[in-house]
Amino acid sequence: MMHYRYDYLTEIINEKGYKDIAEIGLNNCETLNCLMEKCPTIESYVGIDKIVNAAIEDSVKKYDAKFHFIKGDSTDIGNGMNKMFDLVFVDADHSYEKVLFDLRAWENKVRDGGIFCGDDYGNPHWPGVKAAVDYTFSNKERVINAVGHPVYVWWILK
Repeated sequence: MMHYRYDYLTEIINEKGYKDIAEIGLNNCETLNCLMEKCPTIESYVGIDKIVNAAIEDSVKKYDAKFHFIKGDSTDIGNGMNKMFDLVFVDADHSYEKVLFDLRAWENKVRDGGIFCGDDYGNPHWPGVKAAVDYTFSNKERVINAVGHPVYVWWILK
């Protein structure tokens, strides 16, 4: 039984053999640490956050060659990013406007056959996430998949 977002993401990454991951919004690095420990196929993990904390500094040291941290605004970084990823996980600022900006900046950074996903879809504490995801993808030919409480993950297959 899956209880957390990283349990769900671990299953996807291992099943598909994904190698290149981006996480937008690291916070305490729970997702990063779990995925790096449980997903042996990961070769490159890019983490973006506007702050640097002890958890991020520890992760930079711990996952040295595989983890690359970029400090800054997630939307600006996404708009300037040339790298493509197998999976992009959006979990930064949860306000409606900022989620919209991040979705637009990162959607095209996912390879064909990859997963574009995020956290807190349907979480009553963060209504802006679901509203922004629904608005962004409602008129596109993509199905929004979601896992509800307590996971609250949304994903789209590219």
